[in-house]
Amino acid sequence: MFLELRLKISNFIRNNRRKIIVVIFVFFFVIVLNYYLGHRKVNVSVNTTYTPHELVMSDSRETVPEKDREPIEKLIDDFVNYCNKKEYKNAYELLSSDCKENLFDNNEDNFKIYVDEVFPNEKIYSLQSYSIINNDFFIYNIKILNNVLASGLTGEEFTFYEEKYGIQKNEDSYKLTIGNYMGKEELKKVAEDDNLKIRVTEKTMYYGQEIYTVKITNKTEHSIVMKDNYEEEEIFATVGSDRRTPYNSDLYIVLKPGETNEYKLYFNKFYDESNDASNITFNSIRILDNYSGILENEKQEIENAVKVYSLSVPLQ
Repeated sequence: MFLELRLKISNFIRNNRRKIIVVIFVFFFVIVLNYYLGHRKVNVSVNTTYTPHELVMSDSRETVPEKDREPIEKLIDDFVNYCNKKEYKNAYELLSSDCKENLFDNNEDNFKIYVDEVFPNEKIYSLQSYSIINNDFFIYNIKILNNVLASGLTGEEFTFYEEKYGIQKNEDSYKLTIGNYMGKEELKKVAEDDNLKIRVTEKTMYYGQEIYTVKITNKTEHSIVMKDNYEEEEIFATVGSDRRTPYNSDLYIVLKPGETNEYKLYFNKFYDESNDASNITFNSIRILDNYSGILENEKQEIENAVKVYSLSVPLQ
């Protein structure tokens, strides 16, 4: 029996010698290859596209000039470090006088509230340049997040806060504006007729909005309604080809005979848009004999209006 088995094996090997040699070669080749791959040192090259000084809001890959990068980075880094350490005065002194006055009312205690809200514990940050205005005002997006190396991984959700910082360059000095605040501009823009005097006195600019202060005088002996949300586009700002309505929907402009009131108009507008607002149009001025303020009576009151018309205040 064993003799017969040996003969069968011998005949199988003799008849399949080439196949067996190939299989053995492949087997040893796989073993050698696995050993080589397992012990080979792999040099990993990290590819990153993080370019903090390349402008996001530019199609031409424009960058912040080399001479401005280090001072800007130092200014932002010093500010964050002072806020982390609760060195309020040192951080406050890095702000522009315009920012101190119009964002914090020249009150360091107001600034402390901001610091304690944004930096309740130690934070780290990243920065990304957005745009440059007039070659001397640099806008950066600052992303602020928890320092997990300092606090440890506590199972908290990974969240971050971000806002726009403005860096004003004046010769060789640099100052910060924070909280998305970009600046304030005094205006003396007026539109007037026999019924109304409309004065646009100032514009406060944040990165994503503009706020216009408007003073309106009713020169008639009638009630004047300019905005009560009865119609669409009662007020709009013209920005290029766009007509943008105020987003503070709770705004009501109703003036009694001889009355003067001041209002704030909030418009969505990015600070680095190519077009500025060219005018503000009060598109549905209604001079009424009677105004009840009751929606159901509005149609009848308008039908009996002394006058319904529009009036624009040029901003340029």
